[in-house]
Amino acid sequence: MIALFFGLSILVQNKAYGGQGEPVPNWVTKLPKTTSLNSEFSKPILHGSHVYVGSSQEAGVLIFERSSGALVNKLKADAPVQSHVQFHNGSIYLADTAGTVYRFKKNGKLVWKRATQAPILSQLTIESSRLLVQNVDDVLLALNLDTGDLIWRYAHKTDISRRRDMTLYGASVPFRHKEFIYAGFSDGAIVQLKSADGSIENIRWIGEGRYPDIIAAPSIIESQLIVSGAESPLSGQALSLQDEYWQLDVGSNHSVTELDENVFLHSGSDGVLRAIEKRTGAELWSWDSEIQAALSEPILSDMGIIVSSSGGTVYCIDPETHNLRWQFQPDYHISGLQHSPVIDGRDIVWLSNHGFLYAFRFPEPEHKSCPGVFCNWMTVKQ
Repeated sequence: MIALFFGLSILVQNKAYGGQGEPVPNWVTKLPKTTSLNSEFSKPILHGSHVYVGSSQEAGVLIFERSSGALVNKLKADAPVQSHVQFHNGSIYLADTAGTVYRFKKNGKLVWKRATQAPILSQLTIESSRLLVQNVDDVLLALNLDTGDLIWRYAHKTDISRRRDMTLYGASVPFRHKEFIYAGFSDGAIVQLKSADGSIENIRWIGEGRYPDIIAAPSIIESQLIVSGAESPLSGQALSLQDEYWQLDVGSNHSVTELDENVFLHSGSDGVLRAIEKRTGAELWSWDSEIQAALSEPILSDMGIIVSSSGGTVYCIDPETHNLRWQFQPDYHISGLQHSPVIDGRDIVWLSNHGFLYAFRFPEPEHKSCPGVFCNWMTVKQ
């Protein structure tokens, strides 16, 4: 496939932040098979000289040249891949919407695959010698990284009193802290499991509203477990799940990001980016996208805070003025993004719901040198 340029216009506010200028188009290419009603949940992964990304219409992972956007290879799976690829010790791990988990060698040779019986959309978690996998049926598995053998399985029993007619199509990303693993589930529960065998240590129901699902990955900040329901609330919990320190009536499907030693960022399902004081949960400032579509996880860059919208575009917010500094505005409708862009070095890449893969580059940083006694300033490009 040949990468194509389309007419692009960028809206920019001329305020310098962090010494990094606005990104400029490098290439854009369309996934081979797309439909007008796509939602692309796979997040592009930059690895070496390639971009790896799943597609809602292709059974497998597509591999593009990082420099040009040309399609060069494909890792074949049984069904479309809507989670994103993980690299570890020379192996590639991925999961598909048929519920199968795979391990490939870097050359594309299949090492093993294992079925989980339900679609997988969330990120796989690699910790120690295990792979943590959570599917949309509220089942969490720990697999051996080398062989794919099952170590333990936790099937969450939904609280009947909190059961809804519909749940969101997704699952949380489990993570480990010391001897425990934390994971969220469709009935709004956050569960603390013993890492050794997957048995329950504690459980607490947090998510509320029509969609109480906990899809956002829990985070630990300031010795608190930060948990967000899809609709509400955002909550600061004790690591034991025995106490709640604070709560805000906002929700999200994405994890929070630490801004500095006192503040973290929360991207709301209401289209508002909020800066939250870590200890108390107090809202310090906010930026409103004004389209009431869910925002993705905040990404910190030298240019500012980058977020994207499920119904809009990519934005960069100045953390000092809390104003929009830059946004991507193509000459056609971008149709929204499910994830924020991925930044690696000077490259920034994202995938739209319409199946367009965009690659931009930050300009080379300019540095001043003082080679002589009289300090004749020179511009040096790295």
